[in-house]
Amino acid sequence: MIKKYYLDNRKYNFETSIKKIVKIDDNLYDIELKETYFYPEGGGQPADRGTIDSLEVVDVQKKSGGVVHRVKGEPKGPLVNCIIDKNHRDHYMVQHTGQHLISAVLKHELDIDTLSVHLGNLYTTIEINRSDILDSEIAVLEDKIYDLISQGNRVIYHETDDEGLKNFNIRRESKYKGYIRIVEIENFDFVPCGGVHLSNIHEIGLIKIVGYDKIRSHIRLNALIGKNAYIDYRTKDRVTNILNKELSTQTEDIPNSISQLKKNIDTLKLDKKNISELYIKKLETEIKSSRETVFIYNNIPKEIVQKLGVKLTNTLTRPTLLINKHEGLNWILIDSKSEEVNYSNFKENLMPLINGKGGGKKSIWQGTGDLDGIDTFIDKFKLLA
Repeated sequence: MIKKYYLDNRKYNFETSIKKIVKIDDNLYDIELKETYFYPEGGGQPADRGTIDSLEVVDVQKKSGGVVHRVKGEPKGPLVNCIIDKNHRDHYMVQHTGQHLISAVLKHELDIDTLSVHLGNLYTTIEINRSDILDSEIAVLEDKIYDLISQGNRVIYHETDDEGLKNFNIRRESKYKGYIRIVEIENFDFVPCGGVHLSNIHEIGLIKIVGYDKIRSHIRLNALIGKNAYIDYRTKDRVTNILNKELSTQTEDIPNSISQLKKNIDTLKLDKKNISELYIKKLETEIKSSRETVFIYNNIPKEIVQKLGVKLTNTLTRPTLLINKHEGLNWILIDSKSEEVNYSNFKENLMPLINGKGGGKKSIWQGTGDLDGIDTFIDKFKLLA
């Protein structure tokens, strides 16, 4: 007997009676219905979702020749109203039919076999028996898919058995025995499959291969099918328009504009490095020629003062404090010729004045602090130095 979900895959609401109910735990029940349009998981396609007697259906599985619906809560019965989640069902019919079309074109146009598939909420992935694939081959794949969708080939179902299977030029061997269901893309492809599909591939709308990666020495194609492909196009179109505006260019010139932008950034980085080195050298010369022990800077990038401190550790013979008022208070203590006990004194008696935090090792320490108390902090350091 042909399953109801095969006979009418667009029926989302029906009424029936409960045939059997089994309590699983305090809140889960397995229910068999007299008849059902809920699709049980199989053929790589997830089970339908929905409600039975307003109770959430969390899973549907084939068991012992029947279909078991797992629901949250106990239906009142015996008659129940059943509602199938239309968006969920339609999404996976589009994904599954789209996957059939991709795998069919791969085989018939490029002689590439499909090894495994995953129908996802966003991406549908197809693992193929190739270790690489050319961009030109993907173009052939997409062009043929577009042509077939435009033609609007029907999706036709055939019921047969092991003996009757010999009459079909199937794309891959059947995993089924006994009753076998053949899904045909009209005049193009035959494949055994237990899933539910669209009535016409024209309903798919759009298929785009958006990338691929290596898995188990094979290629796995990442495909956007149906509405997912349209949403992706809309997003990329918006981003492209923003790039065109920001780069003052046309879409086809975006790669060249980005390449030039990267070169400009590299040049600026080099210029910045050269300027920083010259500036650090200038500051180093000023400090070495001065008899002061405290040097205060305003809004100098932290990395410049840090590099300056490192350079000074090998040349200064007196304790020196660098203070940088940049995003708060940053300090560096350079004391290359004294014992670490001087830092202990600095830490115990001076750092509390600015709520200081930090550390290091002979002969450079650094940290942060508050601007409150900075004047007293500096005066006491001069006495300590």
